[in-house]
Amino acid sequence: SGGASTLKGKTNALAQLTQRAQGEFLFFTDADIEVPEKWIENMLSHFKPDVGIVTGITAIKGGGFLGLMQAIEWLYYLSLMRLFSLFGVPITAMGNNMAVSRKAFQAVGGYEKVGFSITEDYALFHAIVIKGFKFVQLFDRRVLTLSQPIPTFSQLLIQRKRWMYGAMTLPW
Repeated sequence: SGGASTLKGKTNALAQLTQRAQGEFLFFTDADIEVPEKWIENMLSHFKPDVGIVTGITAIKGGGFLGLMQAIEWLYYLSLMRLFSLFGVPITAMGNNMAVSRKAFQAVGGYEKVGFSITEDYALFHAIVIKGFKFVQLFDRRVLTLSQPIPTFSQLLIQRKRWMYGAMTLPW
């Protein structure tokens, strides 16, 4: 599906940035994420010739009771993702803590071929795995990134609705 002209929002921005990037690996995070020192080196150390995508773990930092509930929820889901990955079952990647080999990115045609998705990290992960590349999901404090919690319950519901909608629009 679609080229650069059909991409919107964050997916369009990422497509433009990846076209300008020159490295052998592409690193993705969000503006509100704190990455640890040597994050890039520690993510890179997990790439082997057949690995196309590496994703780290993200924790919620602060935010009172609502932040604590989000932190518990994220830890639960990230633990499940890690458990499934140990058995070779691909679930998703965290777009706020993710690295992709240029080889895998080009093999799937970049975001231009993956197409627009409101969950662009999941769409890219899915395309790379379908193309036959391996994935690594880390549960390692050296690649632990920190995120601010969603500040209100209504914004949290909007985010979760977007995630569910994005997951439901992708092929099995």
